[in-house]
Amino acid sequence: KSLTILNLASNQLVNLPEKMFVKMPNITRLSLRHNKIQTLPPSIVLATKVSFLDLAQNSISQLPKDFCQLT
Repeated sequence: KSLTILNLASNQLVNLPEKMFVKMPNITRLSLRHNKIQTLPPSIVLATKVSFLDLAQNSISQLPKDFCQLT
C-alpha cells in the first residue's frame, strides 16, 4: 500500500526534498501548514493526484514555473 495522506504541519520545515514528489506519486492530501518554507521544489508538478494542498502560514515567495498546471 502506498502513502496517500501526508501531514507535515508545524515541523519548522525550511524546504522540501527535490525528489519528494517523485518518490511519493500517490499523495492525494498534503498539509505543509505552519512551517518556514520559502520555495517549493520543481518536482511538485509531478504531484498530479493531490486534491488538497495546504501551504498556509509559510513564507513562500515564488512558485515553480509549471505550478499553475496542477489541477
